[in-house]
Amino acid sequence: MKKLRYVGEFIFVYVLFILFKTIGIEASSYMGGLLARKIGPFLKVNKTARQNITLAFPHMSEKNIDITINNMWDNLGRTVAELPHLSKYTGERFKHHIDVYGQEHLQNAIDRGKSVIIVSGHFGNWEIGPRSVAELTYPMVCVYRKANNPYVNKLIQEYRSTSCKAMVSKGKNAIKPLLEELKNNGIVGMLVDQKMNNGIAVPFFGRDAMTAPAVAELATKFNSTIIPAHVIRTKGTHYELHFEPAMDVDEKTPLETLTKIHTMFESWIKENPSQWFWVHKRWPKQ
Repeated sequence: MKKLRYVGEFIFVYVLFILFKTIGIEASSYMGGLLARKIGPFLKVNKTARQNITLAFPHMSEKNIDITINNMWDNLGRTVAELPHLSKYTGERFKHHIDVYGQEHLQNAIDRGKSVIIVSGHFGNWEIGPRSVAELTYPMVCVYRKANNPYVNKLIQEYRSTSCKAMVSKGKNAIKPLLEELKNNGIVGMLVDQKMNNGIAVPFFGRDAMTAPAVAELATKFNSTIIPAHVIRTKGTHYELHFEPAMDVDEKTPLETLTKIHTMFESWIKENPSQWFWVHKRWPKQ
């Protein structure tokens, strides 16, 4: 029964992606946002989003919470619908859709001749990050979490592979290719804003959030430069990509490094609360 469900989901997603590819970037983005705004509020994770926003912003009014959730679904729907068009963001089209800020921070890190770890989270259209790094410098090794449906997962990775040198799924199998890339002074991209039950407790919006320590441990082991970055959707299919100054991890514990990263995440979320992935269970149950 599970396999039949997976096949059914795959057919639905495949047909939807074909439609998105056919109608173009702007139209597919609009349609994806519209569908998500209509369907999202009826999904179980909508309740999770409301609970998370209430935890992070206890003084936010119900009206503003509703607006934030509605805009969040719009952004998530657009992000999914734009996935089949990732490879098109090159040359003049890249410049038209994406404004880059702080590129010198990334270039300076590369020029040092050391490995670079770009850390980010599920902000705006986070898929734009790897595509942009490939366009501005060279493709990086991207760490991702597998989709539950293996057929859908394979389809998604086909679209992502146009942006990344290699796709590495989270878990034990990720260690070897990551070590090789960092050893050869390459670039690794990691999204570190999701819960890892056996991680370490990091303060996040005033509550401990269990977080994978890998980014801090790898940076220390290979003397890598950490560059925080995030994407903001400004309007429709137009974005801003912000690279922050390099982080110093010398003599810092993993907790200190991750706390600094999550403090940065907090500031980004406060500026644009509707563009973060609120549907993930980030905090342990109270």
